[in-house]
Amino acid sequence: MDKTERILDLVALLLSAREPVPFAELRALFPDDYGGASREAAERKLERDKADLLALGVPLEFVPPDDDRELGGYRIDRKEFFLPDPKLLPEESAALYAAGAAAISGRDFPFAPDLAHALRKIALAGSTSGSAANPEAPSAGSAARRLLIVRPGDPERAGKLRALGEAVSRRKRVRLVYRAAPTVGDAGGGERTERDVDPYGLAFSAGAWRLVAHCQLRGAQRVFVVDRIESLAVSELRPNQPDFEIPPEFDAGEVARRRPWQWVGSAPLPVSLRFAPGSELLAERVFDAVAEPIPDAGARAVLQATWLEGLLPAVLELGDRVWIEGPAAARSRVLESLEKLSRLLQAEPARGVALQDSAPPPRVDLPIKDARREGSAQGRKAARSKPELDAVAPDKRERLRRLLLIVPAALKRPGIRVEELARQLALDPAELTADIDLLSVVGRPPFSPDDLIDISVDERGRVTVTLDQSFAAPPQLTAFEALALSAAAQEAAPADPAVISALEKLTAQLPTAAQKLFGALAGRVAIAPAPRGTVELLSSLRAAAESRHEVKFAYDKEGRGEQEQRTLEPQGVIDHGGRWYVVGRDVDKNAERIFRIDRVREVLQTGRSFADPGPLDAARFQRTELFFPSGAETAVAIRFSPSAAAWALSRWGARATRLEGGAVEISIESASNAYAVQLTLSFAGEAEIIAPPAARAALRDEVARALSRYRTA
Repeated sequence: MDKTERILDLVALLLSAREPVPFAELRALFPDDYGGASREAAERKLERDKADLLALGVPLEFVPPDDDRELGGYRIDRKEFFLPDPKLLPEESAALYAAGAAAISGRDFPFAPDLAHALRKIALAGSTSGSAANPEAPSAGSAARRLLIVRPGDPERAGKLRALGEAVSRRKRVRLVYRAAPTVGDAGGGERTERDVDPYGLAFSAGAWRLVAHCQLRGAQRVFVVDRIESLAVSELRPNQPDFEIPPEFDAGEVARRRPWQWVGSAPLPVSLRFAPGSELLAERVFDAVAEPIPDAGARAVLQATWLEGLLPAVLELGDRVWIEGPAAARSRVLESLEKLSRLLQAEPARGVALQDSAPPPRVDLPIKDARREGSAQGRKAARSKPELDAVAPDKRERLRRLLLIVPAALKRPGIRVEELARQLALDPAELTADIDLLSVVGRPPFSPDDLIDISVDERGRVTVTLDQSFAAPPQLTAFEALALSAAAQEAAPADPAVISALEKLTAQLPTAAQKLFGALAGRVAIAPAPRGTVELLSSLRAAAESRHEVKFAYDKEGRGEQEQRTLEPQGVIDHGGRWYVVGRDVDKNAERIFRIDRVREVLQTGRSFADPGPLDAARFQRTELFFPSGAETAVAIRFSPSAAAWALSRWGARATRLEGGAVEISIESASNAYAVQLTLSFAGEAEIIAPPAARAALRDEVARALSRYRTA
């Protein structure tokens, strides 16, 4: 008998049993599976089946003998097996579906299969019309159409994240090949190493997914950008046993909340920042700090920096809007960078001579620093014992997991057509038909017609269930499915009260063991929160988009307090690479516009409504930069010094031109000089604008204003 069929038969038997079933009886009922081999081999096979079912959330347990029962036996507690109606309110259901759909649409959500199954289970168990997994419900559909998550970049990231998510949840060691990011002054393009790591958690922060792990090579906790992992292999030794323990104080959320000046651990250094009048909002929106107002002189905030190199670019790129008051060493670093750039800009730019073949050279894989040779004895021993494994092995439990949902889904919609049921379960119709054929031979021993699931497809393609054999309702959420819902809520609906309420209802219904596991997992996946002070703005704009109500707000494009009043018909909100935007029709300009939410001030509804503009087109926003040319842009040429060339080549690739002497030039299209000026400033004197003259002059003026802050303060 096929293993999938055997496991389903075992579930059908134990769900219908009134008393625990002794192992001897299981051997007799399943002679080809548990009866033919030795008792010890049969017990091991049953334990493997039990482990698979527990992973699916099926509460299979052994009940020891007692005064009323001479023999112990196996049972499935029906009260803990079935997912009860969570009794979500329509607005909770709609908000939860929208958050889940948006997270899945981002294409690289680490727990996408678990999230999809969770939403389907909730839909099948629920009784509200706005079911959490029913996109056709009006409230759910409206919410989902107005929210979009976009994660541009590495197309292989999704597979890496699925494998790492599995390793995090199962606590399995991972071998990875990693290339560090190039930095200013690094001509080699970043160190490439092979190492074994114990994955503690995943965090999305500063626009990138990061793996937080104990590194055997370094002997300490390290953070790895997932896009820089070239290959990975998850250990399958002892697949049902964890490879390591996680420190009790570990919190992925703490990692996700870190800013660039907190990424490297060292003694915290208090850094005092001053904000120019009109730029006070930058303290919370850019630096996640609470500023102390200074009458008629802006504001001050003190940061605790453990890595000064991560703070200086953030300060430099803001020019004269923000400057460092102290300590003197940090202040001197910025002053030196500005003076270096000022000297470059006083002269005419030198003519750059492109290399004959200006395309980036093929990447040379440097010798890998191997954790097996350089790491600890424990790491070397573990490395020798590991087989080579594919990074992303197909999940063998997926079919079994979906098979448990087909009967309740068909019962919920009697006579549903195969194509419609397949779409609801995200299956190919032929795949669903094969699953239905398998289910029709599933049941409990002795497998007479009345013991089997009676499910069929008629000549008109309609699905009918006559006997469900106790598969009438979906199984409980697993701890991993609850984790997926929680992570999706963090990513797509930060602080949404409807989502928070829905999650509280669902997690309260988890079986005791699943609740305990969920509690242990909850701190291991985290999404960086929206910038301080923007959560309410985000909620207001999203609600206005869903209800199609016009809004007005003040927009401070450059953070100088020069606010423009805008009136907008919001189509939706977009998290693009970790930064939130609102998109819609600018009423005054009668054109589509995209606004960064961290530059928006108070949002007010005007009382006017507008026609439905249709859903957000996910494919349209799947681009590296959220920039749509209007035809009015100007090409701005930026030259990076040899010290910054590796970074520029890594960022722009074939769009970059390599010059004699090691420098690199790029050209960007921009409607104003602001972005090019900000980008160039952040390189601390290792980049300059070459053309056009107006853009170079804008950079020179900004440098002069910034220098005046340091020379007169």
